[in-house]
Amino acid sequence: MLYQSSFQVATQGRGSYSISRDITQRLEESRIRAGICLIFLHHTSASLILCENADPQVPQIWKHRQAAQRRRVTLTVYGE
Repeated sequence: MLYQSSFQVATQGRGSYSISRDITQRLEESRIRAGICLIFLHHTSASLILCENADPQVPQIWKHRQAAQRRRVTLTVYGE
């Protein structure tokens, strides 16, 4: 089974933005219970980081954008 979904993330400039809820929602919509999830960020000037139980200072460390942006993310799930 294959499921694919795209969404946009609006930013207010510098900072880190959690997309966990967006990803979780789409994983639930896919109805796939076991497989692999690929997350593709369509912008060369944006970064995707994965942090589990991250230090509260992580958002401060990763600040690099100044202007507001809209970032497109595509989620692809393969599985059963």
